Amino acid sequence: MDFIDPQNNPTRARVDASGNQAVAHGSQAALNVNGAAVQLDTDPGRIARVSVITAGTTAGAIYDSASTSGNTAANQIAVIPANQAAGSIITVDFPYTAGLVVAPGSGGVLAITFTP
Repeated sequence: MDFIDPQNNPTRARVDASGNQAVAHGSQAALNVNGAAVQLDTDPGRIARVSVITAGTTAGAIYDSASTSGNTAANQIAVIPANQAAGSIITVDFPYTAGLVVAPGSGGVLAITFTP
């Protein structure tokens, strides 16, 4: 199976011995992400997973963006649902090109793994 990496190059998907596609695990982590939107990366990369430490009372979001302001559905990668149970792991496994911004939602605390 082929896919496009964050630098827009075609590459083969990694698979295990059973032929199941390997999921990104992230080479870096951002811990205790809370409050307003946070810029985690300003270059292309891939977000792997989101760990919910504390549930937010409003939905959070992940954006492909070079700025913490002006983000909309047009550059949104994923949603972190409101009241998502603490301890939940959300596999995103999605490339970003402009940068990585995470808005955890009101009261939410997240841990993020990504590969810049």
